[in-house]
Amino acid sequence: EDVVNYLNDRREEVSNRTLFDDTQVIKQFLDDLGKLLEYHMEQEEIEDRNVKGVLIANHNRKTKPEERNSVATEGALEIAKKHDFCILSTEILYYILEDYWKDEISKEEFLGLIQNTTGIANYQRGK
Repeated sequence: EDVVNYLNDRREEVSNRTLFDDTQVIKQFLDDLGKLLEYHMEQEEIEDRNVKGVLIANHNRKTKPEERNSVATEGALEIAKKHDFCILSTEILYYILEDYWKDEISKEEFLGLIQNTTGIANYQRGK
């Protein structure tokens, strides 16, 4: 009888803990849902402004330049095209900054490149 009582007590503890955990999970879900709603409300406000998404990619950093693949995966390209994002590799960003410091590209030209690019940005040095 003591063993049965012990097991029943443990089952109740586990049951209560599960209920508590479920309550915490539901609370977290509702908190996340609220944050998502706030985000969408902010996005609607932002859409009226001139905002451009930029993704700076550096996943080839451990690969020699001559052996590098595309700057972005197919999934990243799809997201960039769907949401009008510009993808800049760190290599291109470096060249742009280097040219900017040499006064070979203006801030306006750089911003124009970002604004007018959906997907992977291409930059030709020495225009």
